[in-house]
Amino acid sequence: MNKKTWSALTLLSTLAFVSMPSYSTIIGFEGLTANSDSFANLGIKNTYFGHQWTASNSNQQPTEWGAAELLSDNVNAFAGSGYAWTFNGAQSMFIDFGTAQNVNGVMAAGQFAGSNASTLQMFGYDSSNNLIGSSGTLNLALGQWQFLSGGTLAGLAVSRLELRSDAPTKWFALDNLDINNVAQVPAPGTIALLGLGLIGFGLARRKKL
Repeated sequence: MNKKTWSALTLLSTLAFVSMPSYSTIIGFEGLTANSDSFANLGIKNTYFGHQWTASNSNQQPTEWGAAELLSDNVNAFAGSGYAWTFNGAQSMFIDFGTAQNVNGVMAAGQFAGSNASTLQMFGYDSSNNLIGSSGTLNLALGQWQFLSGGTLAGLAVSRLELRSDAPTKWFALDNLDINNVAQVPAPGTIALLGLGLIGFGLARRKKL
């Protein structure tokens, strides 16, 4: 095996143990021109950011995602002017990504005094709608933005995300959902297999010589 081949194989072996960078997408709910309206009325429930946005109460009655410029009591969105909220008091809000995503976290706040949701938790499902992981539980405060970490969801291939509050007809708001496409993050194991294959090829070639 010549020096150049050996150097290339050494580099591949090193890369096998190095995680490649991921590229996050922040969904900030900007560019929503209507004030205090639903995703359905805005015509974006199946198209916004290329995902499908649905919601339901605990009795599985369908409701919708809502979009607005300001929280109640004139509290600003966490960033920019847009944010999403529980239109018709949905207990669970769902995002069908289409392409599997890692879920890094989301900013969340309570909304509407007297009907404020107490907690929020995220649940991740695979492409067959099997539960594969969840986040911790965040205690919500009215009009105060807090970060809910995805926890294990940051390392899983989530096809469907559920954001669930403690009860129906309770209100919460979301901003800056942080996700990244699983396909954009090369798996270190794949690189390792490639490296081992090239090493095997090199050894076999050396044997022949």
